[in-house]
Amino acid sequence: MDLIPAAQLESFSRAILGAAGMPADRAALVARSLVAANLRAVDSHGVQLIAQYLPHLEAGFFNLATDGKVISETPTTMVYDGENGVGQWIAAMAADHAIRLASRAGLGMVTVRNSNHIGMAAFWALRMVERGQIGMIFTNGASRPIPSAWPCQAGSVPRGCWIWPPPPWPWARF
Repeated sequence: MDLIPAAQLESFSRAILGAAGMPADRAALVARSLVAANLRAVDSHGVQLIAQYLPHLEAGFFNLATDGKVISETPTTMVYDGENGVGQWIAAMAADHAIRLASRAGLGMVTVRNSNHIGMAAFWALRMVERGQIGMIFTNGASRPIPSAWPCQAGSVPRGCWIWPPPPWPWARF
């Protein structure tokens, strides 16, 4: 079997997403998260998802420009509206807010609404661990990556949890 180097696969994925209209910064993040899933052998959340994302991109179901917005915030919690943005981009915003809150108060919990498929949950938990936090991700999204602009469907409850210290020693549950 021929293998494609990860950097080449990420570049190719980014180019496809960009050609479909996704802004470069978001395409880079989505491509990085999908390739990371493939590298962890979570192929269900890898680059094969691009084929499912493309029709939604082409139909304009995503708000490609939004960063989302804070609805409410306390020292330890936040409600964040993804405004139907690119799921991975919104997950990054939420993870970074959780890191900020936890760095200041010892706990940071962010709930997100009106978002889309976030890819592999472990990608976001690891983002938190890399910044010295415990990362726990729970989502009640669609069982398939269907944008929130479509009617609701019952979904699974994917999760990712990663406890400090960072790899190669963490306890992980996915």
